[in-house]
Amino acid sequence: MKKISKILASLVISGLALSMVPFNAFAIGILPTRLAGTTAEQTAVQIADRTGWTGKAILASSTSYGMIDALTAGPLASYLEAPILLTGTENSLNPATKEELTKLSVKTVYVTSGTAVIKQSVIDEIKGMGITVVPLGGKDKYETSVNIAKQLTSVTKICIANGLQDALSIASIASARNQAILLTDRDALPAVVSSYLAENPNIISVDIIGGTGIISDAVGSVFSHYPDPARHAGFTAYDTNKQVIQDFARSISFDNVFIANGETGIDALAGAPLAAQTSSPIVLTDGKRAPANDFVLSKSYAYTVRTALGGEAVVPEAIRSAVPAGN
Repeated sequence: MKKISKILASLVISGLALSMVPFNAFAIGILPTRLAGTTAEQTAVQIADRTGWTGKAILASSTSYGMIDALTAGPLASYLEAPILLTGTENSLNPATKEELTKLSVKTVYVTSGTAVIKQSVIDEIKGMGITVVPLGGKDKYETSVNIAKQLTSVTKICIANGLQDALSIASIASARNQAILLTDRDALPAVVSSYLAENPNIISVDIIGGTGIISDAVGSVFSHYPDPARHAGFTAYDTNKQVIQDFARSISFDNVFIANGETGIDALAGAPLAAQTSSPIVLTDGKRAPANDFVLSKSYAYTVRTALGGEAVVPEAIRSAVPAGN
C-alpha cells in the first residue's frame, strides 16, 4: 500500500512539474538562452537545427545589401517548413550552409536573390548536389517581395513595410499568420506590388508597419478601401518594434521570446520562422537598448525562455537576461 502511495505521489509531482513547462516547449524543445555561431551563416545553421525541418531550405545573402531581398521570406519559410540559410559574397557556397543542406537532406532550395548577389557559381554548386533551385530574385527588392508572396497560397492578410527593422519586427508574427510581407517605397507603392494586390482580391486585411516618415500617408491611402487598415508605428524603428508586439499581443505567446540585433538584422531574418513556430515575438535591439523589452517582460512568466539570436557582440547578455517584473 505504501508503495502504491509513493507511486501516486510521484505521478502527482510529475504532473505538477509538467504543468509548469510551457506547452510550446514540446514543439521545438526547450530552447537555449543563446543561438549563435562565429558567423551569421553558422548562427543560421544553429537556428535551422532547432526548427526540425528537413527537405527544403531558403537561401539568402548574408551581406547587408543582399539580405534586403530576403526581408519578406519569413512567411514563406514557415509555409514551406524550410529554414533560412545564408551564404556570402564568395564564388562558392558557404561551407557551414553546404554541410547543413546535406544534413537536412534538402532537395529544393528557394533563392531570394539574383546572380548579381548570390553568384551563379553558387547556384551551380547547389545544383551539383542534386538539389532543385527555385529562383525568387526580381529586378529589385519590391519585385522580389512579390515573387516570394506568390509562393504562398490562401493569403488574405498582408503587411506593407519599407525599413529593415520594420520588416523584421513583423516577420515572426506574419509568418505565424500566413501573412505576406510586401515592400514599398516611402512615397509611392511600386507598380509590381499594385499589380499583385489587383490579382489577389481575396486580400481583406492590411497592416502598415512604420510611421509616415517611412511610409507616407499617400501610400497609406492606397489601402483605404480595405476593411480597417491598421498602421503600427513608433517614434523610432525600435519603438515601432515595441508597438508591433503590443498591437499583436493577443496572438503572441510569451513562453519563448527572441532577441536580435536590429542594426545587422541578419540573425532576426534567420530566426523569424523559428519564432513563428511558437508564435513568439522578436525583440530588436541596437546593442544598447531594446524599447520592446519592458512590454515583453510585463507579459512574460518566470519560466519564459529568452533566447538571443547571435553572440554577445550583437545581443549583450544584459539585454537578453532581463528578468520579468515581479519574478
